[in-house]
Amino acid sequence: MTFRPVVSVIALLAAVLSSPVPRAEAAGLEEVTGFGSNPGNLRMFRYVPPGLGAGRPVVVALHGCTQSAAAYDDEPGWVAMAQRAGFALVLPQQLSANNASACFNWFEAGDTARGGGEALSIKQMVDRTDTVAYRNLNESMEQWTDVNSADQVADATETVNGATHKTYADATGTTVVETWSIPGMGHGQPIDPDQCGVPAPYILDVNLCAADRITRFWGL
Repeated sequence: MTFRPVVSVIALLAAVLSSPVPRAEAAGLEEVTGFGSNPGNLRMFRYVPPGLGAGRPVVVALHGCTQSAAAYDDEPGWVAMAQRAGFALVLPQQLSANNASACFNWFEAGDTARGGGEALSIKQMVDRTDTVAYRNLNESMEQWTDVNSADQVADATETVNGATHKTYADATGTTVVETWSIPGMGHGQPIDPDQCGVPAPYILDVNLCAADRITRFWGL
């Protein structure tokens, strides 16, 4: 199993892998139990487009605080993108027993360290079948450009529907990291109902479909 060396920083944490996935018998969000030791005590939901063949990518999308897997599949446009681009979607769900606000415990070392806690639970979900606040945007960019051996000076900058889009390339000229900055946007997932998504709490109509931009960046 290998991670693709590309990162898109917008309004979620998601990861894309090249592991094979089973075919779905019918459309719809499915809960999967018994997917591993599950040390993070999470629930697993997934959506696999009907007729999806083996070897297609898997995208992991983590809902925000106060949300659930069911509130993060159709609303931000992920299901539509899975159908359009041909990938399986894994949606972990937090339990109130772990966090009263239903946030994933990204601030707890035991849940973010490799091989333990919520991080391991999510890996097990993938085996069974990667939004940031603006103040953290630059820090996230620095972390992922470092991981991908790229410098921290944008190679290209453009404005799309009022949002600032920057890309960062490695030594071979391959774009490995991108960032989007959307003026005036609150905390949530960007959507454009004309292209994807349905407005809901933390699902924000800002004329930019994040799910579409991310999957295009990944080449799906």
